[in-house]
Order: sequence, then C-alpha cells, then structure tokens
Amino acid sequence: MFWPFNKPKENPKEVNKNIDINKSEKQLLSEIKKENEILSKDLNPKVKDIISNLITLSSVASSLESKTLPEMDKRLIKRVNEARELFCQRLISLAEKLQTSDFELNSFEDFLEANEKLSSIIKNISEIGVQQGQYIAIAFKKDIDNFSYNMKELINRYKSFDNQLKAYSSKFNDLNKKLAIISEIRKNLENLKIEHNNLNDLKERIKQNEEEINNLSKQLDSLKNNPSYLDGLKKENELLSNKNNLKLRVNNLFLPIKKPLARYIHDFNFSISKEDKLLLEKYISEPIEGLTLDNKQSLIKILDKLKYKLETNQIYLEEKLKTKTLDAILNITKNFNYFSNQLKDFQEQENNLKEFENIKINISHLQKLIASKKEEQLNLDKKVKETEINIDDKEKIIEELNKTKIS
Repeated sequence: MFWPFNKPKENPKEVNKNIDINKSEKQLLSEIKKENEILSKDLNPKVKDIISNLITLSSVASSLESKTLPEMDKRLIKRVNEARELFCQRLISLAEKLQTSDFELNSFEDFLEANEKLSSIIKNISEIGVQQGQYIAIAFKKDIDNFSYNMKELINRYKSFDNQLKAYSSKFNDLNKKLAIISEIRKNLENLKIEHNNLNDLKERIKQNEEEINNLSKQLDSLKNNPSYLDGLKKENELLSNKNNLKLRVNNLFLPIKKPLARYIHDFNFSISKEDKLLLEKYISEPIEGLTLDNKQSLIKILDKLKYKLETNQIYLEEKLKTKTLDAILNITKNFNYFSNQLKDFQEQENNLKEFENIKINISHLQKLIASKKEEQLNLDKKVKETEINIDDKEKIIEELNKTKIS
C-alpha cells in the first residue's frame, strides 16, 4: 500500500494531507473488509460445527434425566442422583446460553468475542463432566463414555478453530496497528491545525498590542510636551522648593519652644482645652502642619499664656533657656502672620495648578496602561514560544509516524 505522508514544510493545514490520510484509510479499511470476508468464510462453518457439538452434548442431559437407576446401595443411589442433577442442570443451562447467544460473526473482533464465549462454555462443561461424571458412571457408564468421547471431539474441533484464529491474529493486528497509526496522524494533524490557529491568534494579538502601545506612547508624549504641563512642572518644582524652605525655617523657629510647650501641656493640662492640646502637640511634632491647621491663630493666645507663666516663674526654666524661649516666642508672634500668609499663598498656587494636576493624573494613567500592555506583550511572547515548541513537537511526531512503513 502507498504511504503518502510527508512532513509539512510551511503550512501543516494543507488540504492534500487530509486527502492522503483519507485515501490511505479507505484503502486500509477495504483490505480489512476483504480479510474479514475471507475469515468469515473460513471460520464460520467451524463455529457452527462447535455449537452443533455443544448442543449434541447437552442432549445427554435430557437422556440422563429420564433414565431409571438400576438397583444398588441406597447411599450410592443418593450420590448418583445428586451428581446427575447437577450435571443435567449445568448442561441444560449452557445449552440455553448457546441458543440465546449471538454468533453472527462478520469480523475478526466478532470471532475473538465468540472464541472467549466458547472457551468459557467448554471449560464449564469439562469441569462438570470431571466433577460429576465419575459418580454418574456408576449407574450410567455407557452414557458417560459417550459424553467423554464427544467431549474430546469437541475440544479437538475447538483447538483447531482457536489455532486458525490465532493464525489470522498477526495479519489483523498488523492491519489494526496501521489503522491506529493513521488515526494518530489525523489526530496530530488536527492538533497541529489548532496550534497554528492559536499561533496566528497570538501573533495578531501581539500586533494589536504593539499598535495600542504605540498609540498610548504618542498620547503620553503629547501630554508630556504640553505647554501647560511643562509650565506646571516648573511651577510645581519651584513651589515644592519654597515649601521645603519654609518648613525648614518654621522648624528652626519653633525648636527653642518645643520643650517649654511640652512642659506647659504637662503642668497645666487641666486648664487647656482638648482642641488646643491637640494643636500644641501638632506644633511640637510638626510645626508646619500645626501652622496649617491653626486657622484661628490659637497659638498666639497660648504663647501669651506661656510667656506669662515663664515671667511669673509658674514654669521654671534656667535663666539662659528662659531668655532663649522668650525670644523665640517674640519671634514667632512677630512672624506668625507672615508664615500663615506664605502657606495661604502656597495653597493658592497649588489651586492654580489644577490643570497641571489633571494632566499628571492622565499621564500616570497612561503610564500604567502602557506598563500593563508591555506585561501582556511579554506573556504573549512567552505563549508564542510555547506554541512554536508544541508545533515543532507535533511535526516531529507526525514525521516519525510517517516513517512507519505500510506495505
């Protein structure tokens, strides 16, 4: 038989490959059909002959059932009757199985199944003959001898049939193996087609992803080159620098009064409102934040009280530290409005950067989108490599299967 398959060079989805497979399969199935016809013609008569012999054997049971026992010892009569009953029941049951069994044999597989059934039936008859025949022969030796003779003939006929079936096995196993190879090639070609479709889809998605990344990158560049963004970026950097400078100045200004303020909170806790206490704690930990929150200028009143407590020695400090603290209170009081106004001015500047902030949000969104698309691109590239490996593996499998010769 012609074996047509070749390794796909570029496109494994070529139609002619499927045609070649179908052609080879059709030829092989035709050959199997012819061999089955030869097999059926050769072995069906043998199977019918074996069944006929089995039915003849079962007729012994009918004959034995109706026969009268000769006179003998009562114990022997009981044993013979028990053996005869078991023997007859088994043979009649097997005969009924034969009559209801389907022995329409048209293929090698049918003959294998029939062979298994016949082997089981003959084995059962042989076993019951050996087990019970010796007792039945005490009263009906002639019948058992006849049964034994027919049994030997049956076994010989079955062995002949079994040997002939085994002779056919090699040929049919070879044909079925070739058929399985064709089926395996077809399955791998179908899988190969799926893998190529997957590969094309992945490449198309990569192409679309690249276009999306390019479009997003253009949008990102456009936003980064927007005059409003560039101007806002400059102003934001200046504002951040000014805020840092102000924060440093305020921290230095408040440094000398941090400990005295803590003493004031501790010593006069009962007379300080909860709101003022929280505000003072903020001034001590982060003066610029305290200044930002102090809309009512509460610190001025608190510093006046602290000044009075120091001057009246209600809070005791060493003279040098006391002088330093009083100078700091004076300095803070004097510059409080200036620093507050500076903070308000910074807030106004931040409010004027709303358009810039919106652009920043859009830039951040685009950057995240681009990063996500690039991550997706890496995953797609990985899947492409895996798919290409799968395609290569399947092509090698098909090539190896094609090397199998069918003659």
